Amino acid sequence: MSEAGVPIKESRVSKPRRATKDPLAERRREAFSAAIRSHGLSPIELARRAELANANSFYNFKAGRSQGLSAETIRKIAPHLPHADLGVLMGISSGDTGGAVHDDNGRTPNGGSDRKSAALAQLTKSVQEMRSGLDTFKDAIAACLQHVVEIENRLADLEK
Repeated sequence: MSEAGVPIKESRVSKPRRATKDPLAERRREAFSAAIRSHGLSPIELARRAELANANSFYNFKAGRSQGLSAETIRKIAPHLPHADLGVLMGISSGDTGGAVHDDNGRTPNGGSDRKSAALAQLTKSVQEMRSGLDTFKDAIAACLQHVVEIENRLADLEK
């Protein structure tokens, strides 16, 4: 009873879940932390940019309460982490042997067969190579435009 004579309701506090020690999950956590750090983002800012409801899945993942980020979450954050190793984040990096994509609770949706995982790994690698090629192409176009501006300036000087 409280001092006012009102019965005190006991509350039950559940124990926090322990962080898992799965080496692949740990590698995904490290890759995720490195990716957001390298882009100067906080989990909250990344969630906002990716139009996620909140950053809970990031915090749960980083704290070890889940084995990985869902494929949908990774799809949404990928444009905001352009040079991140998405294969590592998804658990299917080239060093893994058929690791599967996990949902936010560490479960493998749709069975996560090795064939699907290998195909997803190949697609992820292809997307990364295309991004790299596009970055190179953007740099080449920027250099060409700079040369065009320099030539136009020289022509303008000659016309004077």
